[in-house]
Amino acid sequence: MLAPMTISVIIPVYNVLPLLTGCLDSLRKQTYGDFECICIDDGSTDGSGALLDEYVKQDSRFSVVHQANGGLSKARNVGLEKVTGEYVFFLDSDDYIHPQTLEMLYNWAVQYKADVVACAFVDTSATYTQTTFPALNPADYTPVEIK
Repeated sequence: MLAPMTISVIIPVYNVLPLLTGCLDSLRKQTYGDFECICIDDGSTDGSGALLDEYVKQDSRFSVVHQANGGLSKARNVGLEKVTGEYVFFLDSDDYIHPQTLEMLYNWAVQYKADVVACAFVDTSATYTQTTFPALNPADYTPVEIK
């Protein structure tokens, strides 16, 4: 049995083939590598499921569950049943993340003994034309306490 991962990333997937590679590659490029990625193929008919199978073959941190279409909430709940991580990160299959995202969120969770951490997003082109990101400095960001 594999050792539990610190972060479990859940990605519900439904017919997003043109955008899925950008999403999955952004996860594989994370500076924080102690994660598992659980992809839920929610009945895709466009080849998304086959692409997920290829990522599973290439990277042992990735797994996929194929199921009949049941909607976003059901897919996320199936993912929650599979997690082994201490923390859960939900990533939409048509989004991509900065390479330092998991590292920074995890470090803040530990530093502030937080049960939940969240971050904002930037709306960009869906074509994923940006391939480089500026390095982020955690000192440039101010945590906000939510009660």
